[in-house]
Amino acid sequence: LFCPQFVLKLYVWVIQIIWVFSMRLKLIVFVFFIFSIHQSLAFVTVGASGCDETTINAALTLGDSEIRLVKGNFTPNLPILNGSIEIIGGYDSCAAASANTPPTEKTFIYADAAPGPSVIKINLNNSEVILRNLYITGGRKDASVFNGGHGIEVGGSSGSVFIFDSSIVDNRSDKGGGLYVSGNSAADNKYISIKDSVIFGNNALGFSTGNGFGGGIYCGGEGSSVYINGESQVTSNFAENGGGIAAEFGCFVRVSSGIDVNSSADKRGIMNNQATINGGGVYLNDNAYLSLSPTVTGGKFGVVSSSTTPATLASNSAGQKGGGVYAQLNSIIEIRDSIINNNTATDGGGFYTTTNTRIHIDRSGLDCWNIGSCVEISENMADNGGVLYMSLYNDDSVSSNILHANIFGNRADSGIVGYLTGFTTGIATSIYMNSSLIHNNGNLGSNGYSDFNLFSISNNAEIRMEYVTIADNDIKVNGEVLRSIGSSFYILNSIVYNNVKVIVQFTTLQSILNCLVVNEENSFMGTNIFVEDPGFVNSGINDYHLSSTSFATDLCDRGFATGRPDAEYDSRGIDILSVMNIGGPYDAGADEYNDFEAVFKNGFE
Repeated sequence: LFCPQFVLKLYVWVIQIIWVFSMRLKLIVFVFFIFSIHQSLAFVTVGASGCDETTINAALTLGDSEIRLVKGNFTPNLPILNGSIEIIGGYDSCAAASANTPPTEKTFIYADAAPGPSVIKINLNNSEVILRNLYITGGRKDASVFNGGHGIEVGGSSGSVFIFDSSIVDNRSDKGGGLYVSGNSAADNKYISIKDSVIFGNNALGFSTGNGFGGGIYCGGEGSSVYINGESQVTSNFAENGGGIAAEFGCFVRVSSGIDVNSSADKRGIMNNQATINGGGVYLNDNAYLSLSPTVTGGKFGVVSSSTTPATLASNSAGQKGGGVYAQLNSIIEIRDSIINNNTATDGGGFYTTTNTRIHIDRSGLDCWNIGSCVEISENMADNGGVLYMSLYNDDSVSSNILHANIFGNRADSGIVGYLTGFTTGIATSIYMNSSLIHNNGNLGSNGYSDFNLFSISNNAEIRMEYVTIADNDIKVNGEVLRSIGSSFYILNSIVYNNVKVIVQFTTLQSILNCLVVNEENSFMGTNIFVEDPGFVNSGINDYHLSSTSFATDLCDRGFATGRPDAEYDSRGIDILSVMNIGGPYDAGADEYNDFEAVFKNGFE
């Protein structure tokens, strides 16, 4: 029974059985591994027939990381999106969704029939939500639901939401009709990116008058930030405050989208929004921050460089203050390489700022959309302060820097470019301008505005101009460039050449006027004042470069002025050997003449 041959065969059979079992075990483990990978990368398709599920709600319960929607209409009544997920709409069919054939349209997601809930509600918890090719609409507020009705509502703690190629249209709430981003503390770091998307026709009206904020977008919280980029637009939204966007309590808003409104009818950036009270385009309150720039370098917003389009804030309106932007309570506005165009309000067509707010307007110094006019401020209108109204109601401060800007076509009764009023003590309201061109503003008091002056400063306000060219503005007869009441002004190394008096002043606190080329000198006193034709290349076509025979060339020393680059970011203080220096190698005005580069210039015009 136990012959050696039988024992040997039995041994071989046992070894074979063990080997087969081990291989099958490895296969099972391998299949489970593959299945696990598949599960981690799994997607579910949603459509009327032939897909994995027929409703978005059912798809969400499966826990897949990606949901692909066939084009068409869905009424989701979605639960809160808690984890990381990507929802992609617009596929032609279930087969196209399974094969991930690029979508051709958007999927429409409508609000539930009962008003109150947001169409899509996201609860971030160190998670990432991606929305693509969606059309989100129909959110309606209801008195029984606190601050409901948003198109998209983002709450929770930290995380990111990316919105691509989507439209958020016709949603209504108290705050943030289109998009509502809440924030409770600086530790709640919520980052919202909106790219190549449309936020259109949403509104925010409060149940009590004046409490509606952010028709298109509302963002609150120190750790919250919203980035609008690509070919995105926030347009035709409506609110009591912040028709397009309202940001409060430290929220950071960055807008890089835009279009040259002088050459295109397309809408990109912040355009055509309306507020019945303040902030037609944007409303800022309590440490909010607005950055308007097509060029972004570093930080959470990545690295983006654009030399073909500006960022745009245009055609917004407010019933009271700040057609483009209203800002208060320690808020900051930063603008680079942008267009501020055709914004209107009662006070501050472009901007209204008060109580410890700051504005900084400049070009980036990089290549931009318009070589000679990287920052354009044009055709803004208001009763007071066509471009800018700065005001104080207590002993705080408010300041503005406007550098390397091209300012034209603006209108107002008083303060076509700037209307500044301070408080009873100290210099707390101030504007600083350098290397900027101010031309062809006003229209001699016709067509609805009086055009009394370019700047009106009063009650301890201050204005300082260096290397500024002010020319060919159509100020009303018997008006003035600068009207000063109980304030201070400094105009250095500049050109002021218009049809009216340079300055009308009452109870001046302090003034310095030095090295100016002007049309008259009877209204003021200063040093190195020259009543001469500035000698522009061709002001008839808005070319305000200095010609080779310009009186303003090599006219000034640096004196009290700074050494910033000129309007086109060329160096200052270039000594032209063929010109005798009167005061020094610095030219008066926005442009520094360079006989080598002058042949190639095409900037202002």
